[in-house]
Amino acid sequence: MKILLWYFAIPKFKIEAVSSSSFSVLTRYVHPLIMYNPNNWNLTFSVQNPNNNYDFYYNDFKANISYTDTLLWSGNVFDKFHQDAKDQSLIDSTFAALPEAYEYWIGTSIAGDFASGQTTRFSVSLSGIVQMSDRKSASHISCREVEVSCGGLRVENLQDSTQTGVLVVDSSKACVVISQDSTC
Repeated sequence: MKILLWYFAIPKFKIEAVSSSSFSVLTRYVHPLIMYNPNNWNLTFSVQNPNNNYDFYYNDFKANISYTDTLLWSGNVFDKFHQDAKDQSLIDSTFAALPEAYEYWIGTSIAGDFASGQTTRFSVSLSGIVQMSDRKSASHISCREVEVSCGGLRVENLQDSTQTGVLVVDSSKACVVISQDSTC
């Protein structure tokens, strides 16, 4: 009996940049208020294929942005794209303005974080299917369901005089990737 083993590394994800990110929180009054809510939050993800012999085909990737375990946005990041072995790709994703229904609650929470000296953080998660294809043997195809969790998005530079927060990426925080077998 012959046993065939083949090994491939799962893709690596990271939030590289965020733009259109300034917003102001007025905290001096009884009811904190988000004074400026940008029209869009634009996130740039880097996706790396660390393998020498496997190409990746990404399918139906969705993203969620949450704050304290409450889902704020959900949407498609990309439907399909191909990535050669050892390639790194940048993926841009646009999310609409902060939902109005959450402005008061998040404004109050950010003001509370500011008053206590804590940092306000948002969580970003991605999910989708990755098909791995062996360059040396076209019959070696495998699919993995991938769940990606990124916690490196935070509000920084809230200053008492300006009340302005900037959404920034903590580049020291890589995303955690969990995968499991899936059908192709």
